[in-house]
Amino acid sequence: MRNVGYFTFSTQSGTSRKMGLGFILLAFLLISACGGPPQYPGIDDEAPALLSLTSDSITTETDLVNGQTYSRTLHIVNLSETVPATSLALLTSLSAPYSLVSNGCQASLAPLAQCSVSFEITPITSGPHSANLNIGYFDGLADQSLSITLSAQSRDPTPGTLVLSLAGPQDFGNVAVGGFADLDLILTNTGEQTASALLWSGLSPPYTITNNTCATTLNGGTSCSLTLRFSPTLVGTFNQTLILDYNDGFSPQSLSQNFSGSGLLAGFLAFDEGASFDFGITHSGFFFDISVHLRNIGGGNASSISIPAIAAPFQVTNNTCPSSLAPGVSCNIIWRFSPSASTDYSQSFDIDYFNGFSNINLITPLSGTGFANLPSISLQSPASTPSPVNSPSLRVGQLIDGVQSHLYSNAGCLSLLVSDLATGTSLDMSPTLSEGTYEFHVRIEDSHGNLTPCSVASLAYEYDATPPQPPSNIAPASNYTTDPSQSPNISWTASSSLDVFTYEVGLDLNPAGGNSEFGWTAVGAGTSTSLAGLALPECVDHYISLRAVDDAGLISLTHSVSALPIRYDSAVPTSPSNLVEEGDATDTNSATISWNAGHDACGVAYYEAAIGADTNGNNLLDATEIANVRTFTNIGNVLTHRFNGLSLTTGINHYTLIRTVDSSGRASPYSVSQPWIVYNPSIELPDMIVWLDANDPTTILDAQGDDANSGAAFAGTVHQWLDKSGSAVNHHFQITSGSSQPVYNTSPNSLLFDGANTGMTTANHSEINTATVVQRNLTVAFRSSADITSRQVLYEEGGNIRGMNIYIFNNQLYCGFYNTPNDGDGSQPFTSVSTPISINTTYFVTWVFDYTNYAGASGPDGNLTCYVNGLSIGSTTSTSRLYAHSGNVGLGHVNNTACFEDNSCPNSGSHFLGEIYEVMLFNNAPNLLDVQNVHTYLDNKWN
Repeated sequence: MRNVGYFTFSTQSGTSRKMGLGFILLAFLLISACGGPPQYPGIDDEAPALLSLTSDSITTETDLVNGQTYSRTLHIVNLSETVPATSLALLTSLSAPYSLVSNGCQASLAPLAQCSVSFEITPITSGPHSANLNIGYFDGLADQSLSITLSAQSRDPTPGTLVLSLAGPQDFGNVAVGGFADLDLILTNTGEQTASALLWSGLSPPYTITNNTCATTLNGGTSCSLTLRFSPTLVGTFNQTLILDYNDGFSPQSLSQNFSGSGLLAGFLAFDEGASFDFGITHSGFFFDISVHLRNIGGGNASSISIPAIAAPFQVTNNTCPSSLAPGVSCNIIWRFSPSASTDYSQSFDIDYFNGFSNINLITPLSGTGFANLPSISLQSPASTPSPVNSPSLRVGQLIDGVQSHLYSNAGCLSLLVSDLATGTSLDMSPTLSEGTYEFHVRIEDSHGNLTPCSVASLAYEYDATPPQPPSNIAPASNYTTDPSQSPNISWTASSSLDVFTYEVGLDLNPAGGNSEFGWTAVGAGTSTSLAGLALPECVDHYISLRAVDDAGLISLTHSVSALPIRYDSAVPTSPSNLVEEGDATDTNSATISWNAGHDACGVAYYEAAIGADTNGNNLLDATEIANVRTFTNIGNVLTHRFNGLSLTTGINHYTLIRTVDSSGRASPYSVSQPWIVYNPSIELPDMIVWLDANDPTTILDAQGDDANSGAAFAGTVHQWLDKSGSAVNHHFQITSGSSQPVYNTSPNSLLFDGANTGMTTANHSEINTATVVQRNLTVAFRSSADITSRQVLYEEGGNIRGMNIYIFNNQLYCGFYNTPNDGDGSQPFTSVSTPISINTTYFVTWVFDYTNYAGASGPDGNLTCYVNGLSIGSTTSTSRLYAHSGNVGLGHVNNTACFEDNSCPNSGSHFLGEIYEVMLFNNAPNLLDVQNVHTYLDNKWN
């Protein structure tokens, strides 16, 4: 077992046993001599836990002093090598003068481990003291305890006894009047009790106490010091006693010491200006003089005065001192300091003389600092120039402590910026600058105002406080890229600032620009770049931002942003499909084309449409004919379209071309419709006798004969409206005599009738009104005004006994017919069909008379049907054909009598207020499909 170093253990039964270390050692030797390993009684390798004190634990104290506190620590060890001691607890508490400070023995102590218990002893009364400390624990088999007995013997402290010792003889001897001598004293407390109430007394001039470190108390075993000075001002012997009263802790005590000294008259030399002299800092090449006065301040003569020589860089340049000075007399000495190197110089100026009773040496220290360095200057911050920092940190080097450094802004040191005092070998200076370029130099000033020449060393610095202007006109070569990691080439117009160091590019989703998607990246001072290393998501617009950075690192206050964003777009859109033609084309409007939508990953932005015409008649759309009528035009994101305002040629095939454009502006291949032709009513319907078309400006003439296509020459009012039917006879319309001319409206093209004076007519003719009619088609395209209440004639032919008309009255549109005389097949009073209409609305009306089934007076009646906007509004019959009715024709008014639903037959008036677009007359009765084709043609043209 290796636990032989311990001397206390407890049995398993809990009985505490103590054995001397000698006994244990003897047992160890005996057992070893017998050939067996050392064993402890009752302990083996599997023994239970056993707590014991270590040998350095102190339990017995023999000589303690009352009133003092002693700290002690007990070290507890578990002697078992395998079993921990558990459930450790203090079973008893300590009583005075013992007190527990800390318990480091926790609930468990591992095998061979130690823990500590700290306590204090503070005895108050003399005599023996004891206490018991019991530590309970579980040894693995049973509860055990370690019992520790503490004992101490204390006594009262010895009195505080003060002893004064001298560092020299108590007799100061002879001291010159005006001089002094010092004696150091040591005060020691040789007792244990603190000495208190220390009070010095008994001294008066010429004796004084200086440098006293002794307080009013002095602890036992400690010392303090003081200095006694003898400084006679008179001749004579002076005896005094130094007394110290104190309390030794038990009673008042007193200590005294006698001193003696004599004052004698003697010569005493001193400098009026001081006891030591510092020449300060002096530049190499300069010198500095100090003039002093050596005076005999003693009461006797000073003789045998010897003024010494002095070594460079010091020298004596003036000496008026004789070999002897009577009391109060002075002489003059001038010292010169002229250094040649940057270093500290010192030496003593020693004057020997006889003061009347002894030889004296007056020692005067001289010192000075030379400065011969060439200063350096460097930029500490910012790191480089040009810079936007207006207060740079400049370091002036090769200095010494105490010189003044002056910083100048130009060569020759003409403009002083700032000055400062060096406190080391370098000095940091921070001038405040105005914007501009500087060349810094320095001059160094010594302690006496001497300045070095302007430094050879210099530092160039440019303070730039003006940010550069941003670039402009940012233009990507394309608004899309097919590579998500690479932008299109980006170009821009350079900044107007001349000091641009680089441009920085950023990408942002905001049209205002920024760098949220691609941080500001330097791209050099050129005017184009292409960004790499991107990760652009598809179909997301990114706006390019550029800003300028100048040589000083200043960034332009604003950045420029591209009007056109860029995006990653992997493919062109698909073409529209299934183009279908709907409706008829007119000479000004294309057929309506519908289609199925194209597709694109980034979304379809719009479609473009064009028209091509087969001008060579080969029934194909050749490459040269693509978009030869109308170029590709943005028609919006729609799936149907019709072009208006065209000038199409009849009789040839036309094709509509549609292509898809995505949000990147990429267009698909175009798709082509089936061919379509221009609908021409003069061809599609037989027997057209009149066709007035306001959309053909060449048919609109003013009073001077200028047509509406002649530009500024056209007067704007319509005197004649030419018939373009192509019939054998041209039935041109002109203004009615004495009436006002309609105004030609160009948006849309129409004739504007004023509802008061305007009206037009054409000459009587057998094709219209001077022969018997068995079939007639009257078609008018018009737009109502805000007035649809008053009677307004759109078209009328005939007079007061026979005629046909179309008019507005009381919010109704009427189609009227009458043939009142019996011309052999009966009399037909006024008959009509009507329908409600709205204000400011476009209408297409066709009034059809069909008596092609006439079989005599006893035969069937003729038929009358009125159509509005492609639909029949009703039919009526006529017993009579329409015989010659030469009462004139009126367009936009009654021209020489017309009859109406109330059997009134005015001979004028009923002026139309509104727009007339187109008028067609046919001596043929169309069927419903023909009427619908005409109305579709008009709708395509005018809506």
